[in-house]
Amino acid sequence: MKTQFEDYRTIQLICCYTNVCFQKTIFLWVTVITIIMDIVTITSCLSYNASLPPRILVVLMRMSLNVNVITIFAYRFPGMLNKMSKEIVQEWKTIVQVKGRKWESRFAKSCQQLKIRFGEVNYFEESTCLTIVDFKFQQTINLKLISK
Repeated sequence: MKTQFEDYRTIQLICCYTNVCFQKTIFLWVTVITIIMDIVTITSCLSYNASLPPRILVVLMRMSLNVNVITIFAYRFPGMLNKMSKEIVQEWKTIVQVKGRKWESRFAKSCQQLKIRFGEVNYFEESTCLTIVDFKFQQTINLKLISK
């Protein structure tokens, strides 16, 4: 339980530090702008692929691929911290139920999953990176269908 407590405290410090540093920064706006740019890039590649030179198509598609890969890796780390804290708290609760110690059960109940902030009201979870990529592709399809 001691190593789990140390892991939990490390995750807690990382979350607190990250939440303070990124509380009111342009991180959310950069994310929104990259999402919009990626949607427009893919839609324009699909719409104007016959009229664009192949070099420009390759550059645009490569740009889109790079943005998606960066999105997956950049947003996966905060989600992994959330997942790790969930697992540690769940392990504590099962250990405490088996042992039945009163102070440990109170301590385990007081600990909660840790989340890194994403804007003012949103938090990173394990599937945030995939949700963002899925949103991009869904909106690209919607934009392509509207433009026809």
